[in-house]
Amino acid sequence: MPHVAPLVVPCKTVDELWAQLDPTCPLAELAGNPRDLVFRGQGDSEWDLAPSVFRPFRDGRRTPAQLVFKQDGLTADQQAVAELRLLQLFVEACDLSALPLPIDSSAFREKWILTNCQGLNDVARSPETWPPRELFDLLAVAQHHRIPTRLLDWTRRSHVAAYFAAEGGLDGRNREDGEIAVWALDLERRGLFREIEVVRVPGSTSRNLAAQEGLFTLVPGTSTRGLPYVGSRIEDVLDAKFAHNPSACPLWKITLPRSQAPKLLERCARFGVSGATLYPGYDGAARSALNKVLGWSGGT
Repeated sequence: MPHVAPLVVPCKTVDELWAQLDPTCPLAELAGNPRDLVFRGQGDSEWDLAPSVFRPFRDGRRTPAQLVFKQDGLTADQQAVAELRLLQLFVEACDLSALPLPIDSSAFREKWILTNCQGLNDVARSPETWPPRELFDLLAVAQHHRIPTRLLDWTRRSHVAAYFAAEGGLDGRNREDGEIAVWALDLERRGLFREIEVVRVPGSTSRNLAAQEGLFTLVPGTSTRGLPYVGSRIEDVLDAKFAHNPSACPLWKITLPRSQAPKLLERCARFGVSGATLYPGYDGAARSALNKVLGWSGGT
């Protein structure tokens, strides 16, 4: 069966992409009315919409969960247990730095954090229940501080997504040719793809999340204990749902040559979207300064 998701909108210049991202311009017309668009920026248009916990980690070969178990193939219960272990390590590190958590209590720690906790046993027995809704706020904080999770970041602001696409395109680990991408998903049609869960948490959960007007999607796994983990991507879900009517697919990928990334980053800064505004604090200020240097050098 041919793939129908996403619908690709190629752009050659920053002006073209910027026009597509304007709420009153072409992409909005493609989506039709009513619409509820959310956006995601990626530094390589060939990347799919895989959450960070399923991507190769810093060694470039194994995913974070595979590194936890020190092996390649994982069962569904091993995958879920490894993800919980990553969250436990994050909580333990927050304790060392006296950082507050969005959810915390003795009962919470007894269930999810302490050695041989009940939550760990529950996840191992029933991996299809991971992650539970009660951990969404904590997962959101962890995700926004670089802990790999099953959540996939989106933003309600198209120009924020453009910033992340441009910044990713200037990352020296990416090849110099190719394209960057801004993805758009219309949540107005969510009734047609309920397999994709939309996760919203309070803005007070994370300063970064609030500044970026962020939210998440989650595609739950369906594998059972002892069987190889099989996950579904957003693209897979929408392929199945809209194979009979590709033009109605609610997912778009707007592409731009990577050579345009410095100009796009500069455009974002002129509209008040930078590392300093999206990451309140010293880290964001440093990120903004380094982005300017990368822009000056064309990303090399």
